[in-house]
Amino acid sequence: MAEPEAERQGHADRISRHHGDFVDAASDIEDADVVTLDRVICCYHDVQKLVGLSSEKAKRVYAVVFPRENLLSKVGFGVFNMYFRLKRSPFRIFIHPTSVVEALVEANGLRRQSHHKTRMWQVLVYSRQG
Repeated sequence: MAEPEAERQGHADRISRHHGDFVDAASDIEDADVVTLDRVICCYHDVQKLVGLSSEKAKRVYAVVFPRENLLSKVGFGVFNMYFRLKRSPFRIFIHPTSVVEALVEANGLRRQSHHKTRMWQVLVYSRQG
């Protein structure tokens, strides 16, 4: 989906996509002007490594979408996790504390520019100062 839109706008040569576990591949991936994690944090067990390494790669903007810490999210994702357990799937959904995510991003020199919330999700956008 991203490739056709980048092509349509004439930016295909400015984007790179990598498949695999980012934490394992981080040392081989170059820094980028914009780094986004859209509903990725909730699927990864080690938020410290994922957010720490990915926010370090953002030269200008870092944006994340991940679950809010509220009752709706906890119950909803709890039901999904129970289903995964019953199916003997190793996949789990995690609700990582917003304060932890923010501390990791800010430790890498980025400052929050916006924070938008829906019932279950939140979108935080950061930028690098100076």
